[in-house]
Amino acid sequence: MTEDNIRRGLLVLCWTAVIVRLPALRSQRERSVWTVLFSLGLGVTVLQNSLAASIDRMTRVPHASSLVSSLLAIGMVTSVLALAARITVASDTERVTWLRPWLLCALATMVLVVVAFAWAIVSGAHPAPGGRFFPQPGTLTALTGYWMVYGTFTVSASAWASVVFWRHLSHVQGLLKVANLMLALATTVGVCYFGTRWAALFRISHAVLACGLVASSLYFVLVALACSIAATKPLVDVGFRWWNCRRLYPLWRELCDAVPHIALHPPRPWLWDCLLVVNTADRLTDRIVEIRDGLRDACRWVTASDIQRIRDSLPLAGPAGDQPDAVTTACWLHVALDAKSAGAPPADECDDLVRVGGDDAQAERRWLRKVADAWASHEVRRCAAAVVAARPEMVTNPAPSTPVADQERI
Repeated sequence: MTEDNIRRGLLVLCWTAVIVRLPALRSQRERSVWTVLFSLGLGVTVLQNSLAASIDRMTRVPHASSLVSSLLAIGMVTSVLALAARITVASDTERVTWLRPWLLCALATMVLVVVAFAWAIVSGAHPAPGGRFFPQPGTLTALTGYWMVYGTFTVSASAWASVVFWRHLSHVQGLLKVANLMLALATTVGVCYFGTRWAALFRISHAVLACGLVASSLYFVLVALACSIAATKPLVDVGFRWWNCRRLYPLWRELCDAVPHIALHPPRPWLWDCLLVVNTADRLTDRIVEIRDGLRDACRWVTASDIQRIRDSLPLAGPAGDQPDAVTTACWLHVALDAKSAGAPPADECDDLVRVGGDDAQAERRWLRKVADAWASHEVRRCAAAVVAARPEMVTNPAPSTPVADQERI
């Protein structure tokens, strides 16, 4: 009963991931993961008792479902091996030299398994009791050759894939590292699982069958979970980039309104921008570049005395947990945009205030998120308002009145 429940759970998991990730067929790298899930889904489908009985009944060949299951298992092991080869290359066009011999071995194994099965049926070889199509222990028949060929390939291919996955584990990060670890564990367990098929040639015992059941359950579950994680990672990446676009939107929109020439495309309203979930990678990259361009343009309206006043006020104005550099950047940006909107002339020379940031794309995203969070804080807005009010031109020529909208903005 437990075995049937595991098979049903795997059936739902595999086919759900296969259907949801049909767009992965367009990418050669993602196609390898999808192929593993598809082959695993087919294999688990055939393992359902009702379908196995239907195959035997429709073909009128005893144990035909066992042959179909074995061929699908060889195909699944081969697809896992192809996935191991795919993750070791840097580009989709690069080829792995060692994969082709394994593909030829898989094809030869399928042919030999079919021949051995046909020979076993024609010669009237009787499988051992228990309904698992194992040969009688200690005998040498076509059925023995069937399992020897099957076991040799599956154990060897699983062992090779296991080595590849374990060696590649240190080269991946995040969710892919979790998926890679699961595949490494799965292929290691797979060696034990397919090894029990070899052990059954010599002795069929409850211990061997129980070990095979536990190992097969772990193997299929780990492969299904790992490939489901890898297959859904692109969707997770889209959501993460969309979330970054949302975090940066207020700062980006303010800069685009103040410095229109930095925007590659006219800014969209907030709600419309939220509803867009396509081209998130390009949109996020454009947004980061445009914010950087806006900062570079706005820093011309900030003086050295403004920066000094900001740094003197930071201990009181900085939001808890924010980095001082991010708070300083957000504050002088408020000051610069206020000075620009008030008609103040830009400085002839300005310090390189935008040199602070990330060393790579990921660090740059984190840095600009901190700036955007500080930009929206009330403490930074009050600090910027105080710095603007302390400017010499504001002291000597105070504004007669401040519109309500400007008061709210400050």
